[in-house]
Amino acid sequence: MGRAEQLTFDRAMTHGVDVSPDGTRLVVSSERSGNPELWVLPSEGGEMLQLTTEPTPDWFPRWSPDGQQVAFYSYRSGNRDLRVVPSRGGAARQLTTYEGTDRYPTWAPNGTEIFFESFRLGIGDIWVVSLDTGEQWPLVQSAALDILPVPSPDGQWVVFRSNRSEQNEVWRVPAGGGEAEQLTTTGGHQPRWSKDGREVFFWRDGQFWASTLADRSERLLTNFLGKTGGGGGGAFSSNGEFLYFDWTDDQGDIWIMDIAMEE
Repeated sequence: MGRAEQLTFDRAMTHGVDVSPDGTRLVVSSERSGNPELWVLPSEGGEMLQLTTEPTPDWFPRWSPDGQQVAFYSYRSGNRDLRVVPSRGGAARQLTTYEGTDRYPTWAPNGTEIFFESFRLGIGDIWVVSLDTGEQWPLVQSAALDILPVPSPDGQWVVFRSNRSEQNEVWRVPAGGGEAEQLTTTGGHQPRWSKDGREVFFWRDGQFWASTLADRSERLLTNFLGKTGGGGGGAFSSNGEFLYFDWTDDQGDIWIMDIAMEE
């Protein structure tokens, strides 16, 4: 943690960070205005610019491969639906309209499809929506909770988190559909790909780890022992050089007041 550099200093929840394809900007969901909305800031830190201004919360922003759009989810329509907004600002376009919850969008490398988690069939499954046609179809369905899909840089695989082995583990499935394969065995969630697609980063027991796909070896990426607070819960991102993540340090104060007795 001593090598980590703090980029935002708000006394508000800021989470769901994602780094732009060119590595110059970050997009986050922040409550700095009193409501979870999307904000953009330089990847080295600096002034934050507001991207959305709706009265309902906007969460989990994700850049498109060309950096021109940002996908997110919100319940502006009464349900948690997926939307995309121009990364320079503008009106958001709604992608899904089903009752219930659609959330955690991530773009396919070709920029024409978005993978997401949906509860439309009663439990969390992995679905895909086409931005060209609006067609939607399931990719992963099981009796377990399958969430947080992320496609590989070459578009061949999708990693996700599942509790089908009785605890949260990282799994992968072919992007075109097929049998899922378990990647971790001692816990893991919030999976993300390395830039070259050879490793999968994930969060376990308060630390970031990496799993090498070739031999399934694992290595510890961070050492947060002794650091107050916690991180990783709001998703993290990497551009191949830096790891961007949220870290929450809750603060509490004791107050005193007089007791006024009414006569």
